[in-house]
Amino acid sequence: MFRPDAQPNRPVTAERLRRLLDTFTVISDLTMPGLSLDGETISGHRFYGCNFASLRLSDTIIEQTEFELCFFPFSHFERVRFSDLTVRSCVFGGSTLDSCQFGGSLIVQCNFNGITARRAVFDDCDLLHTRFNVSVFDDVRFENCNLKETRYLGTDVATTVFRYSNQEDATFENEVGS
Repeated sequence: MFRPDAQPNRPVTAERLRRLLDTFTVISDLTMPGLSLDGETISGHRFYGCNFASLRLSDTIIEQTEFELCFFPFSHFERVRFSDLTVRSCVFGGSTLDSCQFGGSLIVQCNFNGITARRAVFDDCDLLHTRFNVSVFDDVRFENCNLKETRYLGTDVATTVFRYSNQEDATFENEVGS
């Protein structure tokens, strides 16, 4: 397991992250603000308490990976495929999801508040207790998802597809505070 003893005195670069991923399967308490990755595949790793603020991922595959108590605020994900993930208590607030796919994943008690999602698909995902409050959706689909106690407060979902998902167990209010 990699766990830094102190905050790094230099930002974690893509090259340094690759070296860490080649050496360790468990990474804890690493701070990587502003990291940019393009065309990578991340598979079979576990991240705990990591800070990925303002992360930029494009044309990337993240599969069979676990994230717990990780922070991705104000990040940009473009053409990223997430599959077979376990994501618990993570924050994606204020991020952008552009042409992203989430498949076969457990995404529990996560915060997607204030995101902008375009052409995003959540397929066969468990989104228990996850929040998408005050978000902007354009061509977003939740297919065969568990939406128990998922919240969409202040989010216009009029054109969002919920095919085979239990939307009756989610909370929807288009106006914040209503």
